[in-house]
Amino acid sequence: MSQFLISIIRPRGYRHSDAFMEVAETLCLGLRRLGHRAAVFENKIAPQAINILLGAHLLDRREAGLLPPGTIVYNLEQLGAPYLKEHFYGLACRCRIWDYSPLNLALWMQRRCAQPPTLVEIGYVPEWTRIPVAPIQDIDVLFYGSINEHRRAIFLRLREAGIGIHAVFGVYGRERDALIARAKIVLNLHCYPTKLFEVVRVSYLLANAKAVVSEASPDIGDFAQTVEVASPDGMVDAVSALLADESRRKRLEARGFEFFTRRPVESFLEKAIGPLIGPTQSTASG
Repeated sequence: MSQFLISIIRPRGYRHSDAFMEVAETLCLGLRRLGHRAAVFENKIAPQAINILLGAHLLDRREAGLLPPGTIVYNLEQLGAPYLKEHFYGLACRCRIWDYSPLNLALWMQRRCAQPPTLVEIGYVPEWTRIPVAPIQDIDVLFYGSINEHRRAIFLRLREAGIGIHAVFGVYGRERDALIARAKIVLNLHCYPTKLFEVVRVSYLLANAKAVVSEASPDIGDFAQTVEVASPDGMVDAVSALLADESRRKRLEARGFEFFTRRPVESFLEKAIGPLIGPTQSTASG
């Protein structure tokens, strides 16, 4: 049995670190199911534990330099995003890198890394299935996240077609879940030119059997069967068709839920932690 500490980096007053809470939850629960001790904290490193950091890109240069060698940096950002600084990428020289995206992983491999970067995909825990369907779903289309020109242009097309869209930013946890419960459809739209599939956002929706309309992504893979994929120009038609056909929407919800619940987080974590704890512990815990 090993001790893991999952640490969410939260600069003072920075509410958007709440975006890491669901992934921290899956890591903690998955590690416990594998027979290990695990806990979630903010801005903490425990010398006696295996430390997993979420939001390491929020560290400044001095703070990044204080991380103990071997700390696991679990990256959930799209590499190449303009806000990622060179000292964040430099953590790969001293820390272990976990990443959710195969495309990101290929970019990490082009850099000098202390250890080979590891793909750790987003997996399911039953505790994620917790949003009840609202008695009245009075939101046709929901979007939550930052709003840039690309996303705003799609909202405008939908509104011009008479489709009601509720867009929010900086909403997390129960407040966000209440909106999801009221929504017939949730949109997944790209923010950066890399156009990576926003699997963290979509996975939580699939775990709660929610119909998702998403832009295409080069790394969408098998998730293409779980969402309605549409181009920006085809977004109005895709959304309109789902809104008009409840049975089709329900089939999409069921298909996404069935797919994602067959991806337990333990299956990804067991492979990732094997080199850290040794084959005996890894096999015994499985």
